[in-house]
Amino acid sequence: MAAYITYILTFYPGVVEYDSLLQLRQVLGETYINHHPWLHTMIIKIIYDTGFAVLGSENRAVALYSIWSMGIFSSAYATAISYLYKKGVKKYWLVLLLFFCAFCPINGIYSITMWKDIPFAAAVLFFILLICKLFENMKQQKSNLLYWLLFIPLSFLMCFLRTNGLYAFLLILPVLLFIFRQQKKPFLLSA
Repeated sequence: MAAYITYILTFYPGVVEYDSLLQLRQVLGETYINHHPWLHTMIIKIIYDTGFAVLGSENRAVALYSIWSMGIFSSAYATAISYLYKKGVKKYWLVLLLFFCAFCPINGIYSITMWKDIPFAAAVLFFILLICKLFENMKQQKSNLLYWLLFIPLSFLMCFLRTNGLYAFLLILPVLLFIFRQQKKPFLLSA
């Protein structure tokens, strides 16, 4: 996240592009349209309203969203790198991956863009890591209760942070059912 600070300082209060403007207009009272995911619009609303109430400025409210987005994006990358470290990936690959995640300009710009794709990408990465952990624990016959509980909110986020996220989730369900057939009951309860 520290590497992304230069981007928010350069592009303060963050990148608000065409889709973001439509969502911000809905947040500010225009009629809601279903072109963008309602969940993401509500996340923008909560952060924007909080930022405006506490910080007293529209720019600072948008900057608060950018900081939140930076945190989500960098947390997803950090969790993935941590997972790979625990799996024994050689340190030079992890350092290379860390530098790519932190210093690739595309990642820096994305981290401060008010765009549904950033929280969706983070949710998908967290979801993939969760599936990996569930599979490992199942193979080692360890308890998966906590991970099945985490499956519920991550599935929800994956389904509703993008308009087509639900379809992607529904397409992957049969594959997951096959993979977790030994734990069919908790899988079906979580899905």
